[in-house]
Amino acid sequence: FRADFKLHICGFAVKQYEEMEERFRKRNDPLEQLEKEKAAYCQNFKDIYQEKDQTKQRAELFWGNCLIPAIIQAVDGKLGLGIVEHMRHHCKGGKFLYRKNFQVALMLHLKERDSFDEYYRYINHTVSFEKEWLEEQVKQHCAAANNEHVPLLCSLALDILQGIIIRVREALK
Repeated sequence: FRADFKLHICGFAVKQYEEMEERFRKRNDPLEQLEKEKAAYCQNFKDIYQEKDQTKQRAELFWGNCLIPAIIQAVDGKLGLGIVEHMRHHCKGGKFLYRKNFQVALMLHLKERDSFDEYYRYINHTVSFEKEWLEEQVKQHCAAANNEHVPLLCSLALDILQGIIIRVREALK
């Protein structure tokens, strides 16, 4: 029995290792990396051959391939936290200020709706029900919270972008 169990575990581990190794090979395959950068290498070759100034083109490549994706990733990462902080401090009654307040707000919602189906879903699928309810609360909050006709998401994203732009300018000095 022990030998069968050990063989089963080893067989499972080998399968997992092979899948992990295949993912690593795909990620680090030199041919795929060259294929991704083929256009950039071709353009560099043309510029060297034609003896052009590459400063502007390299800056544009850096901007398009590195800086823009990094900025988008940074905004995406910080936007969720910005929405959470805004909701915690600007929602009526502080219903998102603490976990306990969140639970009370959710229970009040269920009481107001007085729907057996919603109670059933809450009892049997609490996590998914809470996520759906919270997602709806976020959508409502973002739609309602406009500052001088500027949507909340735009306002938060602009604040994040301004901070990023300042850091990029400091890094480029």
